[in-house]
Amino acid sequence: MRAEMTIKRAASGVDFSRRIAQNQKDSMPVRQANPDDARGIEALMEEYDMVGSFDYQQCLVIDAGAAGLAGFARMDCVGNRFYIRPIIISTRFQRQGLGKLLVEYLLSIFDDITVIARGSAEGFYRALGFSPIGWEQIDEDFCRECQFCPDLTDCIPVPMRIIQPTRGRSLV
Repeated sequence: MRAEMTIKRAASGVDFSRRIAQNQKDSMPVRQANPDDARGIEALMEEYDMVGSFDYQQCLVIDAGAAGLAGFARMDCVGNRFYIRPIIISTRFQRQGLGKLLVEYLLSIFDDITVIARGSAEGFYRALGFSPIGWEQIDEDFCRECQFCPDLTDCIPVPMRIIQPTRGRSLV
């Protein structure tokens, strides 16, 4: 619940000057998901054969207008740790910097973010300032989720974290 409230409140007041200034990206704004986005989020998950359900209020989306959702990021909060779980960009919109746009947007809201990256995405997160951490630093439920995931051998998950100097924001 805390993460949901934080994303809602912080996302509505974020200064968009941190966004990458390219016309295509500016025409696809990052915003808080709403009830109408639930089906689009499900479709993005299906595109990657992902299963599960979660509250749309935990999500930020990239709205591509008539083309639907270009991508989304879901945040979970465990204790005082914020987790990206996951970031998904539609195959139709990949290689346009939209994943980076979502991470940069989240970093403008949260100073400390953890992600369990697919091994193939480790370089992406490293380029954004994340560093590998030990599994002992990851919530037990998330560790079990990875341990019993049918994609474990293909995924080769890497826990990663970024801690930015605090900018005086309150997360409550």
